[in-house]
Amino acid sequence: MQTLYKHISRIAASAKALSTQTTPCNTAHTKTTYRKTTRLKTPLGTKGHKQQSGAVLIMVLVVLVSLSIAISVATRIINERLTTALDSRQHIEGLMQAHAKTAELTYLLATQARTIAGVSRGSGNNTPQEQGAEQNRSIRPIGDEIRTDGYIYVEQANTPNELRYSIQNEAGLLSINSGSQFWLQAYLDSFGLNRLTLQSLLDTLADYADENDIRRAAGAESFSYKSSTTGINGSGNNINSRALNNSSMIASSRLPRNYLLQSCGELYLVNQWSQRPDIIKAITPVCSVLRRGQLNINAMPSALLRVLFPKNADAIIAQREQGEWLLTENDVINAISDILSYNPDFYSVFGGSEYRINVYRAKDEGILIQRRVKIGQNKLTPFAYR
Repeated sequence: MQTLYKHISRIAASAKALSTQTTPCNTAHTKTTYRKTTRLKTPLGTKGHKQQSGAVLIMVLVVLVSLSIAISVATRIINERLTTALDSRQHIEGLMQAHAKTAELTYLLATQARTIAGVSRGSGNNTPQEQGAEQNRSIRPIGDEIRTDGYIYVEQANTPNELRYSIQNEAGLLSINSGSQFWLQAYLDSFGLNRLTLQSLLDTLADYADENDIRRAAGAESFSYKSSTTGINGSGNNINSRALNNSSMIASSRLPRNYLLQSCGELYLVNQWSQRPDIIKAITPVCSVLRRGQLNINAMPSALLRVLFPKNADAIIAQREQGEWLLTENDVINAISDILSYNPDFYSVFGGSEYRINVYRAKDEGILIQRRVKIGQNKLTPFAYR
């Protein structure tokens, strides 16, 4: 920009120089001197006067064009910087809005009534009521709940401040750390695996998480990992480190860990599982690392319902949209006919104290903030982030 202004100054100086002329004049001496003659002394209408006027006009036009270009460039730069500043401000406001929503949802989980439908917003005058016999104990919905089955809510839709959020009760997710692999086996059955492959996935996962080095029939303990290229002791080419969610487990020097999995992405480190990234990708959104073997039917997300109960999932999802929930074990049996042959200890209609809060900035963007919240059992520790 400074170079441009210097160039304009030189053009203006040249124009000024052309506005004057020097004409030679002879004196009594042999020495030639020069006398300054101004443009005004040139007779009007002469050829010299017209040439001078044309040159000055051209110079003035050049200066005006240069100034226009300079102003255009300056305007573009200023507009770009203003756009960057506005984008930064909008991003910061979005982060503040997302953190505020996360804090609000955490507060509701820690202080308001939790029913089979979700967590109360605290806006109604109703109070939860216990309903049913002791073995079918549940809490009726209040009517103002935020659902805890992973349903995504939208605020200020189709605006720059659009915000999406969901709460997922982890009791409705598929546990990979449970001693009972009943639901995990049912989920893997949906992939059409042969018996040997299915059993190897179950056994290698159990061997990876248990505390001993005793190998199951189709499992894998330390020797199997050392002799393969799957784990960190091998080449590690099959490990998707991004899916580990920055887990510190990737720094482990010994596999299997003989400890419970700390993230669902850790499945990429488990022998046999690392060869089926399609299964890991499908199971990760509905996966939990809790040790709970009982599945809360009312907290199951739609994706998991459609896999485990494909014949009844759509009807259950439609009932939830209408505010109708499964209150008792009989309701579950009526809604899911195949569940009659299952052990009642494997499912429930209520329960769970750990929740996953997800806040999204826009429809096509990923999760902006994710918090795992454990609700305490006393007033001293109403909640804790996990």
